[in-house]
Amino acid sequence: TAQDDPASQWGRVSPLESLSEEDAPSVVPITPQPPPADAPILHAKPTDSPMEERD
Repeated sequence: TAQDDPASQWGRVSPLESLSEEDAPSVVPITPQPPPADAPILHAKPTDSPMEERD
């Protein structure tokens, strides 16, 4: 029953919703923030992209 109790409580509480609310604030601010090297390169090369040079 010990395993059934937590399972039932977690299922009723919707762990995804609980974790989403708590993780959202932490993941949301991190997502918009551009990575250290990936974002700068992607944002800095859109104008110098080879596609535009070929055009």
